[in-house]
Amino acid sequence: MEIRKSSWAEISAAALKNNISVMRSLLDPGTKICAVLKGNAYGLGIVTIKKYLEDNGLCEMFSCGTMNELIELHEKTGSRSEILVLGFCMADELEEAFTAGLISFETSVFSVWNAGQFFAFEKLAKKLGKKIKVHIRIDEWDSGMGLGHEDYFRLEDELFSSPYIDICGLFGHIYSSYDEDTVETERELKVFDDFVKRINPAYRARITVHVQNSALIFKYPSYSYDMARTGSALYGMPFEDGGKLKPVMSICGTVFSVHDVDKDVPLCYEAKNVTDGTRRIARVMIGYADCPMLLNQKKVYVLIKGRLFSLADEACMDNLCVDITGNDDVSVGDKAVLLGKPGVNAEEIVSRNGIDHVHCDWMLITAGRLEKVLVE
Repeated sequence: MEIRKSSWAEISAAALKNNISVMRSLLDPGTKICAVLKGNAYGLGIVTIKKYLEDNGLCEMFSCGTMNELIELHEKTGSRSEILVLGFCMADELEEAFTAGLISFETSVFSVWNAGQFFAFEKLAKKLGKKIKVHIRIDEWDSGMGLGHEDYFRLEDELFSSPYIDICGLFGHIYSSYDEDTVETERELKVFDDFVKRINPAYRARITVHVQNSALIFKYPSYSYDMARTGSALYGMPFEDGGKLKPVMSICGTVFSVHDVDKDVPLCYEAKNVTDGTRRIARVMIGYADCPMLLNQKKVYVLIKGRLFSLADEACMDNLCVDITGNDDVSVGDKAVLLGKPGVNAEEIVSRNGIDHVHCDWMLITAGRLEKVLVE
């Protein structure tokens, strides 16, 4: 029996294709794209997104944030493509996952943040009799976020001569990439570029170098190197893209009740209904647990029949109460959209609520129970 969904997230395949195409047009020819899937693909569904991108050959590599995400991807999508774990992993995590057959030696790639981690991986690889693939994370300031520049060059020959570790990549993160301070961003990029130029040419030829995130693809496309990582832009978050990116996710619900409510009737837990007279209220079965960061904004609007409506009160018992007073054509079964369409797209929500663009992808965070539906 097919059960009609009360709330769901629509994932636009056309928007994914469009956004990849926009970014490829900016990058140097031959630059690989790594799709960032951390945080459940920014809320869009880690399995759904990887399967679609992989099946359609839209990117060359994937990355995730944790070992658990890597295990889930291996179990539910197979191991056709390489997946880089961007977060820090302990050697015992790798041993447990490899020994249990939960991940693949061929397609699992791990970030190395410091020398101690590298040598722990090396010891494990020797024990298992297999090579472990890694990307070295570089940190200008030696702050614990990667291997410091001078430490790298002191260890370079030793690292690359290991018979047990396959160093197949090297990457950096530009801390100021989302700031308006272009002077600092350009300084950090130059420092990274100077570092890359010092790498032994024989080793450089063996590795994939990447430093671009979503913001840098649009601001500084010339720093393509071999690969660019994209998460926010892939999913259609606003950047300096001239409106070329399209929102990938729309958060939707169905109106299940339309009711005229007197001013004395409470609409939620704290009964804040203080409006004189009667209001017409439409209820939609979606709540804080479904899209917490979106519903916690000060100004939340819902799009129904192409018109914007404000909330009559807070979400309560997993349903929204929407004030549709004066709109008698809204009825049970109508589709309500909270994110992803004109009027409730990311750019407008960011502007209305004064959200810093570096944090705008928070609104994509969704709960696992919010079903993800791929639409063409």
